[in-house]
Amino acid sequence: MFRTLFNNRFLQASTIVFIGSVAANFLNYAFNLVMGRLLPPEIYGELVALFTLLVIVSVPGGTISMILSKYTADHIAKGETDAVSALRRATRVPMYYLGVGSFILTLILALPLSSYLHVPLVPMLIFSLLLPLSFFTASNNGFLQGLQAFKALSISNVINALLKFAFSILFVLIGLSIGGIVCALIIASLLAFIYGWLILRRRMPRAVVRSTEANWYDVFRDKRHYIGFTFLATLLLAIFVNVDTLLAKHYLEPFMAGEYAALSVLGKIITYGSAAVLVVLFPMTSASHTARDGKTGKLLALSLAIVGLASIFLVVLFGTFPTYIVSLLFGSEYLGGAPYLVYFAGAMGLSSMATVFIQYFLATHHKTFIYPLSILALAEIIGISIFHTSIIAIVLVSLGTSAILLMSCIVLYFLEKNIRYE
Repeated sequence: MFRTLFNNRFLQASTIVFIGSVAANFLNYAFNLVMGRLLPPEIYGELVALFTLLVIVSVPGGTISMILSKYTADHIAKGETDAVSALRRATRVPMYYLGVGSFILTLILALPLSSYLHVPLVPMLIFSLLLPLSFFTASNNGFLQGLQAFKALSISNVINALLKFAFSILFVLIGLSIGGIVCALIIASLLAFIYGWLILRRRMPRAVVRSTEANWYDVFRDKRHYIGFTFLATLLLAIFVNVDTLLAKHYLEPFMAGEYAALSVLGKIITYGSAAVLVVLFPMTSASHTARDGKTGKLLALSLAIVGLASIFLVVLFGTFPTYIVSLLFGSEYLGGAPYLVYFAGAMGLSSMATVFIQYFLATHHKTFIYPLSILALAEIIGISIFHTSIIAIVLVSLGTSAILLMSCIVLYFLEKNIRYE
């Protein structure tokens, strides 16, 4: 039994990504904790709002990464190395235009976003430089993920987190505050991108890359419907998971918004941890679906077991020692949010398990989940817009919508499974 587990490729790949994710997330959490100590709650709330906004506006890049990962995995499963090389060459021009376009759009929206989130304008303007980098990095990561180069992906994430951590502390200590932190993120992202680009160049056969010519439209033409759907699904999921933090920053008083930001960082330990499983689940499920080897259900079950057990552990931990955990990690200034930590962890655990289903559905071309996801993302926004007078009110809206989304995904999975075998 132990030999079988040891030789299981999914577990081996998950272990590599898990170790890298633990290292990167440790640095990310060290970053958040140190920033929580160095910055007052009001300023820390601004920082978390900017990072949350980055998650949402990076959805186009994330969609591209997912698409490239899927089709790279599909082509590799069929032995079509030339097609992967053509795909890589074809992405260069659209990545350039998307990067420049996103930069200009963010500059235009900087003032209204600054006003809505109560964040200074200068950091928001600097923030716009991150969008082009997100597209270039997404392209690299998509190919590396599709090639199942999980070690390189993990190292890239660690480099990004380490440099962000080091430069942010330096810039804050010399008095640059939020603007300095955003600059640190730009530096870290750029260097991590360069590392990923060098690794990918070594992994691809040079002779094939040089000899293959492709027009990006020709390559993506037969994939445009899947790309559009994946973008919509990824955007809705990003909004569903993160919009509560942005709305809390808008509706709550600055100090209370800082407390909510600390809860968000703690509760999303589950989300960050499950990312390691999702990085492995998507390309392997996609390849399994293409090969029709009957392993997709087992991959889903294993992923749900890992994420579910981790979620239960953290909910129990946060429910038992909320005051101690908040005080230890963020300090006494944030203790006002401690009683609600267990509810936030529950919401994140439920949404993380729903995310596993959604990644599985995307990899296997099942689209019906988009209806409950759309409805519940809208319901969460409306719910928080109505009930936002306190931290617990916002958290309970997120908890309720997350529970309904997970139940909807479970029902859809069994319905589609029954239809498939009828």
